[in-house]
Amino acid sequence: MKNKSINQVSIINGEDGPTSVFIFGEAQKQSLKIRIRNAIYQSRRKRIEKRIAANPHTLAEVVQYAKDHYDLVEIDPAATNWIERQKNLKASLIMQHKPELLGQRKDIPKPDFHNEESVKNFLNEMEIRNKLID
Repeated sequence: MKNKSINQVSIINGEDGPTSVFIFGEAQKQSLKIRIRNAIYQSRRKRIEKRIAANPHTLAEVVQYAKDHYDLVEIDPAATNWIERQKNLKASLIMQHKPELLGQRKDIPKPDFHNEESVKNFLNEMEIRNKLID
């Protein structure tokens, strides 16, 4: 609001004082130094955008690149931890992006933990939902 003049500010008063403050109009012109810096940035950006080519990579190439540059190690797919993470990832993606695939089981209410029958019903519903996801 430093660069705005007083006639560019509008205040709407309500019963209990000012409720809205509007600032309109353009700010004062940028300095020559800032305009030159922005022009240089834009020209560099355009030149670099022309040089970058989006070539598709295979999954094997991406994995090899990650191993070489980031010292990553592949986990054995037979490991229990990996299997559980894959299931959790799949469930999370379905719940976020396609909850309609679960039908009525997308929102299972939390049970009353003092009632054993309620907890059993909840666990049964969770097992059915996990089978739908798998």
